Amino acid sequence: MNQHKNDEIDLIYFFSKLKKTLRGWVKLFFKIIDHLIRNWKIISVLIVLGIILGYFAQQNYKPAQKATALIRVNFDAVDYVYSEIDLLNEKVKENDFIFFTNIGLKGDSLEINEIEIKPQINLNEIIAEYDINDRKLEGILRNLDFDDNDIKVHETFISEYRYHKLEFSLSNSANNETINKVIDYINNNEILEELKDEVIKDYKNQLANNKNSIDQINSVIDTYQTNESLASPSDQVFVVDKNFSLHVLFERKLELQKLNQGLNKLLVLAKDIVVIVNKPNIIEENEGLSGIKMIYYPLLFVLFFLLISFLRYSYSYLRVIANSES
Repeated sequence: MNQHKNDEIDLIYFFSKLKKTLRGWVKLFFKIIDHLIRNWKIISVLIVLGIILGYFAQQNYKPAQKATALIRVNFDAVDYVYSEIDLLNEKVKENDFIFFTNIGLKGDSLEINEIEIKPQINLNEIIAEYDINDRKLEGILRNLDFDDNDIKVHETFISEYRYHKLEFSLSNSANNETINKVIDYINNNEILEELKDEVIKDYKNQLANNKNSIDQINSVIDTYQTNESLASPSDQVFVVDKNFSLHVLFERKLELQKLNQGLNKLLVLAKDIVVIVNKPNIIEENEGLSGIKMIYYPLLFVLFFLLISFLRYSYSYLRVIANSES
């Protein structure tokens, strides 16, 4: 019984406190409204000044920009690319104008605010690189974290991905040439340039060898088609010797043609260390209300006036308390 009464007392106390708090907020709201009404002339002047200042500020105002680029990283240079992006961000924080001038960007102002790079996760791309029973593949899959259907890849395995996304946060003076200069800077590595030349040379040699093999197969097929004595009784399978048949040659020819298609694609994609896959479009950042100066400045002035009024009121209130205690 006593417990029930105590619960009722607690509820009554809670609701009385809640009522008192709400009443206090309502009083505060009406005090602010009353203060605004009593000072409407000052507020009107502040709003007009804010609109005028906002109008002139808007004339020369250009918002910050952003862009996204999908890149392919070749020659196992992912770690190198990530380290160069980190270096660029460090140079931005240091306001190293000389560094950016040396890589071809404007020296009087920074065109880059930040660059973020993320791997484009594709498990099929990793699996295609290894045999299904490869222990290294097993290790990669073991180090993947599955959390809410999102795959988080350990940093150790970022280098396994060829495609990555660059997100640029740019100043209002940046343009597409800014992005190109960044890519040119990353691609300017003498050691990787030598590796690139060797890899491209190897691709071209493979293409030439495969083409030569295809020509030889075509020659053999033409010989079979004109030499009826080599035809089998079924007229469906042509025997080269005891170990080969014509359909095996056709299969090998198709395999070589497929390999050459892949090599031609690699020659296009491997022309540099970093290749931009898409054409990045630079768009303006959505800065919300702060980007609309004719609204932003009047609101800022009024809020500043209210802050000053609040500080004056607090000072007067505390002064009364101090005097009453003395």
